[in-house]
Amino acid sequence: MSRESSTSQGRGALAAQKKTGLLQNIKILDVIVYVLLLIRDLIGGSAWLSKNHKDHVKRLLAIVWPKMTARWGSPEGMGRGEIFGLLMLSVIRTYLMDISSTVMKKLSEAVYGRQAGLFQEHALRALQMAAIGSAVNAAINYCRERLGVLWRSKLTGEIHRQYFMAMNYYYVGTTKKPRAIPDADEVIMREVQSSTTRLVNVVHLLIKSIVPIVWFTFKLIRTNGVAYAMIPHMYLLFAYEVAQRLFPKNIGLLYRALLKAQGSYVSGTTRMQANAEAIAALNGAATEAKILDNAFTKVSAASVELSRTKARHDTIFSIAYTHGCRSWIQSIILLPILNRALAGSSSSVAGLVATAEENSRFMLEMLIGNGSLLTLHATAVHMKPTCGKVCELLDLLAVLSKDTVAVKKSNMKEGNIIKFEGVTVHTPAGQVLVRDLTFDVTPGEGLLLTGHNGAGKSSIFRYLGGLWPLKEGVITKPGVNTDGLCADIFYVPQKPYNVLGTLEDQLAYPLKGKGINREELIKLLVKVDLLHLLDMPTDEETIWDEKLSLGEQQRLAIARLFYHNPKYAILDECTSAVSHSVESMLYEECYKRKITYITICHRPALEAYHSKNLHLEGENSDGGWKVTSLPKPVLTGMSVDIDATVKKSHDTNKPPVAIPRRGFFSKMHQLLRIALPGSVQPTCLLLVTILFRTAMHEVDAFTAGRLIQSALDRNPERFVRFAFLSSAQDLATACLESLIAHLQGAVSAVWADNLANYSRGLFAKNLAFYRLRNVDRRILDADQRLTHEVMELSEQLSTILSKSMLPIANVAWVAYKMPSWMSYDQALPLFGYMAAGSAVVKLMMPDHESLVRAEQKHEAAFRFVHKRVRTHSESIAFFGGGGREKEIAEAHLKKLADAQLSARAKESVFKAVSGWLVKDPDEVSRMVTSGAVFTDFVKLQVVMHQSDINQEVLTAVGKGTTASIDSFGKLASLYTNFAKLSASSTRVCELLDVIHSLPPVADTHTNSPSISFDKTTITTPAGRTLASNISLTVPPGKSLLVTGPNSVGKTSFFRVLAGLWPATGVSRPTNGLSLVPQKLYMVSGTLADQVVYPARAEDMGGDPKLKDKLLEVLRSVGIERLALRERRQIVEIPKDAMSRLVGGKRELEHHCKVKVQADEEKGTVVIRGNASACKEAVKQMRAHGDVSVRVVSDDAVGLEVVEPWENVLSLGEQQRLGIARILFHAPNYAVLDECTDAVSVDVEQKLYSEIQQRGTTCVTISKRLALPEFHAQQLSLGADNEQQWTLRDLEKPAKSS
Repeated sequence: MSRESSTSQGRGALAAQKKTGLLQNIKILDVIVYVLLLIRDLIGGSAWLSKNHKDHVKRLLAIVWPKMTARWGSPEGMGRGEIFGLLMLSVIRTYLMDISSTVMKKLSEAVYGRQAGLFQEHALRALQMAAIGSAVNAAINYCRERLGVLWRSKLTGEIHRQYFMAMNYYYVGTTKKPRAIPDADEVIMREVQSSTTRLVNVVHLLIKSIVPIVWFTFKLIRTNGVAYAMIPHMYLLFAYEVAQRLFPKNIGLLYRALLKAQGSYVSGTTRMQANAEAIAALNGAATEAKILDNAFTKVSAASVELSRTKARHDTIFSIAYTHGCRSWIQSIILLPILNRALAGSSSSVAGLVATAEENSRFMLEMLIGNGSLLTLHATAVHMKPTCGKVCELLDLLAVLSKDTVAVKKSNMKEGNIIKFEGVTVHTPAGQVLVRDLTFDVTPGEGLLLTGHNGAGKSSIFRYLGGLWPLKEGVITKPGVNTDGLCADIFYVPQKPYNVLGTLEDQLAYPLKGKGINREELIKLLVKVDLLHLLDMPTDEETIWDEKLSLGEQQRLAIARLFYHNPKYAILDECTSAVSHSVESMLYEECYKRKITYITICHRPALEAYHSKNLHLEGENSDGGWKVTSLPKPVLTGMSVDIDATVKKSHDTNKPPVAIPRRGFFSKMHQLLRIALPGSVQPTCLLLVTILFRTAMHEVDAFTAGRLIQSALDRNPERFVRFAFLSSAQDLATACLESLIAHLQGAVSAVWADNLANYSRGLFAKNLAFYRLRNVDRRILDADQRLTHEVMELSEQLSTILSKSMLPIANVAWVAYKMPSWMSYDQALPLFGYMAAGSAVVKLMMPDHESLVRAEQKHEAAFRFVHKRVRTHSESIAFFGGGGREKEIAEAHLKKLADAQLSARAKESVFKAVSGWLVKDPDEVSRMVTSGAVFTDFVKLQVVMHQSDINQEVLTAVGKGTTASIDSFGKLASLYTNFAKLSASSTRVCELLDVIHSLPPVADTHTNSPSISFDKTTITTPAGRTLASNISLTVPPGKSLLVTGPNSVGKTSFFRVLAGLWPATGVSRPTNGLSLVPQKLYMVSGTLADQVVYPARAEDMGGDPKLKDKLLEVLRSVGIERLALRERRQIVEIPKDAMSRLVGGKRELEHHCKVKVQADEEKGTVVIRGNASACKEAVKQMRAHGDVSVRVVSDDAVGLEVVEPWENVLSLGEQQRLGIARILFHAPNYAVLDECTDAVSVDVEQKLYSEIQQRGTTCVTISKRLALPEFHAQQLSLGADNEQQWTLRDLEKPAKSS
């Protein structure tokens, strides 16, 4: 090859690169390419849409897009009719807009020609077309809304299909990080709805834009030539290129930051509600309120930052696309008039002006169509993160469906016995609970499984049910190929799972209850003494958890066991809340029915019913276990009568006090009284800005009228001057409207802050966060109302503010200027039209409040179903109830869809009528409306009374009448907003009213150093008396042991002592007392925060001995290793070492949970994380070759590490941490509610010894007599006497060694 040819080829390549780079810089090409590819893929169907797996938007479109060749009514064709309807209606709508332009041109000619008869003829036709156009717009809106509902149902159905398959609903939140999606229910509820709504908008924007763009471009080419027709397109291309370079680039990030902040605030409120008892007992309300305040401060800051950025975005958008194009369009359409006038054309003024207005409508429709395509592209870009979350869930479900079932059953064998051979029980985190477990249960045997909490008892059955993958050993059981424990192995938990549905559904679960006949139902209920349940009104949505006590639920679960009559039964402490006679009846009936049972329990009394005991050694035993034989149980299979003590457990279920109902104005007065303070300044600025914006109408009428008049007067110089003045006026209007929007946002932000701060303050005071759900019980979803609904209410208030103030100002301006344009007689028809239209709109309006409430009710019910599945996923998985739960979820989804479709149909009928009378504020097209006809009628009245047509006055009349009618339409649309506001405000006002009605918490603090009860009666909020006339004293140093079976009032004793439940005769020392529950509450924060709670470590930073004290108490309870294990490290390695790793940075971060960042200046890679994680990362690096490592930073103590501690720590570690909290604060009294049953006996003794050495007196709650040497008295609750308690002195505590 010659040097010249080589050089020329090099220049050609360089030129091609420059050309490619230039094309890449043209941003409109991205829109054009995306739209063309989208059209191609939609025509190609799901096969084309699903080709690009990384395009989350098209992936979801591939799922919901209907198969065009499918038969009508089939699931594959769902939505096809709506899409065809949108396409056909769009063509009809475009045709109507074309005819509308012709009709409106005739009306303009009649006005300027002062031909009243001709005007009346064309006006009647125009009104007919307006009615048809309104019906078409309403039909389009209904098709779009209906398609959104159908697509949501279809996408949710596809997720349901995989979610409820093979126990994926359990695995999706428990699989190894980072794949786990713990909030899958929120993805199904929130992200799916948001994604499908936007997908429908993308398709709708595409359909509604293509047809008018092609149609009106062709029309302008025919009438004015190609160059004239291309002007709107070229302007929009130019405006888009400029705007895209000026638009703020971080608006998407700010939206995500706001959503993240809102999510943290919502989860914090939900966390406070869920752990209300522990927080209230520990006096942690102030700390939690501070945490929520900080979370909401971040929400406010993110909202303000987004508002500022959005104001800049909206200003640029308004200048480029809305107001920026109006002035030049007006100038361009008047140029033909000016040219013809200069050329001495004989065309009439009426014809020239009418033609100009027709061309203006054509150009505006073309700009609207092009703008819709730009909006389509922006919507597709902005919805990617939301669609990505849905696709992430679908990907995880697909992986679980393919792999998990095979893994979890790989070491399973089919057989008629239950047998474990060499099974090592691991937690998902890898902790060994039981090592090399071997035992078998043959038909007819009874196995008793014992061991303290956390030893692995329930984990054994997670392996048996296939919930956890079996890696070591072999398990033999019946029903290997079924989900859960299968029909031959039935699970009866301590806290029964009650499915939503009828009484028959409870017994038949996981089957439907329709197969149970009345006679069989009565026999089963009589057997467990629950015949009174037949008198309860129930339906398919009955929540049995709220209707039944724990004892009743356990007996109902026993009846469920008898109905299914399996070969094997797993009894997981399922008789803890029933009498001994019920317990005896259970085992006798199992013997009679030949049900082999495995019982998990703590009580030695149950040994009498079993032939073998498998005991797990638990902590400090390295997964030890032993099997011992028990004396042969003496079971006869005879019926056992349930004694009368069972009937005492029935709660009276006192009906709650009704929540007072408020009228609309009363609710608004209450809310505005809270919201308005602090909003005076932005409100005044808003009013002043609105006045300036209204004054711009005067300038607009003046410049537009003079511009037209200068064209008609053949004055080009004056024409150019007013064209520039009109452009300046439009730019000023754009800035003012953006400022108005920004100020409206500022006002609504103040309102939102005030409402949220006020309601959150009430929620944290007077123990309302605890008493609402656990004592008062009139409002059970306070967290939902406090977060989502308060924010939604604030948005609705600001929406009404934004939609009302400017229209009111416009109407006032028109009323003020009307006398200068026309007489009151001429203006009377205008006001009559507005009054009559308002009355008709009000009469035709559907009951939006009822529709919104119905939709909210079904939405909340569907959300509740999914939340229950997530909360009870393990129990459902044991039952193999995925299929039944899917049926329930699908039924609620259908009810929600039906409610939405019914509401949309009624709203569409209303819009068809109201759209004919008033212009829909959301409709931007120039289709003829009755308001436009009436505007021309008013102009005709003015012209008929003028000797010469004054174009300035006529333009002012036209713009004023249009503004007045449009404002009337916007105000009329507020009826709907007010109805929705009324529905939303009801629930928030109910929350505030109920909190206000709560009586003050009784102060039981006294100067006495002792705890005392003086004839105190413990009564549940439901009205059940647990113990009466308790009289005792707990002096310092004389610890009390409270014992008794479940549900007799042990924890309730503490609730009364702590003042959580109202009671008389209780006193306690001023220093109060602390609680350590069985499941410790872990506050959001550092390891140090867990120990010092309810204080915050950051507030105690001035104490130089704090760190030493924290380490000392952690050392005292044997978990100092947590502080050392969680220390932070920064490790530096050579950069070239990373290239040896196959997966590189991503693999290291994924597997080791570290952060990896390259330091280009030093040529190194920095690894940050916990010490153990950094150590594992270095180990992986060294597996691929020798690596030099330098520890840059190594914190000696990891007390400042923030983790989700409830997930990081084992139950035993959490219980030790609870004792460390007591040792740190050293209160006078500490209530220990079964908080040491996950540690060994020797550790338990050591912990009690540490507590006593610090001078803290214990009130221990236990099912059994435990550690009597540390207690002076024993209070036994649930005694068989009238007062239901006994008190006895224990032997004098021995000195601890």
